[in-house]
Amino acid sequence: GEYETYIEEKTSSVLSQVKGAGKVTVMVTLKSNGQKLIEKDHSGSTQTQEETSDGNVRKDSESTSEKISVYEQTADGASVPYVSKELTPEVEGVIVIADGGGDAVVARNLTEAVQALFGVEAHKIKIMKRG
Repeated sequence: GEYETYIEEKTSSVLSQVKGAGKVTVMVTLKSNGQKLIEKDHSGSTQTQEETSDGNVRKDSESTSEKISVYEQTADGASVPYVSKELTPEVEGVIVIADGGGDAVVARNLTEAVQALFGVEAHKIKIMKRG
């Protein structure tokens, strides 16, 4: 998909700058295709009980709350739910093929860079030497 291609290209260009890495190719496998969270408007009113000096309750407690989806107008006039944030798909695994992938120091640096970028465990990252 577009997202995979985008992150593979971004990651390749970053990792190729790691000292000794040389030319880098990255392949990323994603677990899911991400989710969209719909932004909701919160409106609510809350009243609390208040006791007067003679012990009477002056006001009943009342609480109303509603959530309304926020819509935005698109260029063609359609109303679409406003997406507050798109959750990026979870990365299942990353393969990095690098000229310098056979060097232990380079491999470790590449692994750490991928971990920092995607927050994945080291065992999900495979560094290989370009053949």
